Amino acid sequence: MDQLLTRVEVPRRHGREAFAQRVDWYSWSAETLHLIKTNLKYLVKLPAPPCIWVRGCDPYPSTYSYRLSALSEPLAFFATETAEALLRVRVGARLRFTCGMLEPPLTSPLLHRIFALIRAGIARVNGDPRTALHAPVKTKRHDEGFALHSDLFLTERLFLIFDNVPSGESGKSLFLSREEFEAAIAGATLMPRQQQSRLRTLMRVPVNADSFDNWFDLVYSSDNPWNRQLVRSIKQASSAIKFHRGEGYLLHDRRWLHGRTAAKGGVTETRFRRLVYGRTVVNL
Repeated sequence: MDQLLTRVEVPRRHGREAFAQRVDWYSWSAETLHLIKTNLKYLVKLPAPPCIWVRGCDPYPSTYSYRLSALSEPLAFFATETAEALLRVRVGARLRFTCGMLEPPLTSPLLHRIFALIRAGIARVNGDPRTALHAPVKTKRHDEGFALHSDLFLTERLFLIFDNVPSGESGKSLFLSREEFEAAIAGATLMPRQQQSRLRTLMRVPVNADSFDNWFDLVYSSDNPWNRQLVRSIKQASSAIKFHRGEGYLLHDRRWLHGRTAAKGGVTETRFRRLVYGRTVVNL
């Protein structure tokens, strides 16, 4: 299979949004849909994927996955084909938004299984289980949102599709480019140069351990005298969009900060499906 996704028009519901017009939109390619339909009888009978722990990914080591050696030949082939196709998708300075990702024959349980299969396929193709995580979503009865951030996992690509999202305008996704973030850092006059340099390094230099907590504390800890100044600049420069079911994004985690406003009704484990992946654990 040559390509996993294909370019599509901006969804009609986003037609009047300036931010949505500046981004390329994609959906499943005809090849991918054909592969899904060909294997549908196997996919629907597949048990829900178990959650396993991957050594070396602390403090966030859990992932849904399958053991390819225990799968039928068609499903093992499906996993590696879709994995290789996803790895070929270029993820760089531009955002990629997706839509129509849960149109029939796709369903919520089916997408969950497919992401777990792709995760297993990427681990097999790379020969390293740390290079892909289909991480569980933590449920929250009351959600206060998630400030703009970079995950700084061992890998750098993030593929996320929304599923069970609240109605209305709550739970908008937030984005800020690395260039805009670094401009905000430079304008944070209360932040010492050493801390500014540390943040830029975390975004640009390969990491050998999950570095989210270090990054988040430097930006958002209320103990920092530069906290209010920097956070205000980040918020003012960010862009927002409300994604609906079957929509989402594919981005380079070191090139784009991402977050969300508070979601009315909280967050469920089916709010979205996500893959954090790459070709190696230190490749930028």
